[in-house]
Amino acid sequence: MGVVADYLEQAPEPEVASLSALSEAQQSALLEVLCLAVYADGYADEDEFKMLATLVADVPTFAETSEAELRERLSGAAERVLGIKTEEAASGMLGELASRLDTAGLRDVAFGMATVIALSDGIVVDPEKAMLGALIQAFGLSSR
Repeated sequence: MGVVADYLEQAPEPEVASLSALSEAQQSALLEVLCLAVYADGYADEDEFKMLATLVADVPTFAETSEAELRERLSGAAERVLGIKTEEAASGMLGELASRLDTAGLRDVAFGMATVIALSDGIVVDPEKAMLGALIQAFGLSSR
């Protein structure tokens, strides 16, 4: 079994309801993690976009955010993710995301949500597996 499968087998269910009072930095980091999941395989699948929208709609901290503002924030998160061109830059971004998602619980939830997006089209390809493995490592997640 791979690192991702090992983690998923032992990981607790993410509790999206616990995301009711995130700071601006935490919100942005969460959106960037979700965009990483959408674009991990090099293109954005319609099923992944639908799942992204569903997950974000379920995050209580975004309940008061207008649709236009949320669309703008997701667009900015996607631009930052798509601007990553080197492994060094990707590693730096993952470290930054881990520091902005500053509790183990937030990192667990973000990873869980990214996993749901990766699984949403029914196929988890190698780049998606690599992205999930990189999140596990950067977020200090381990099999429990």
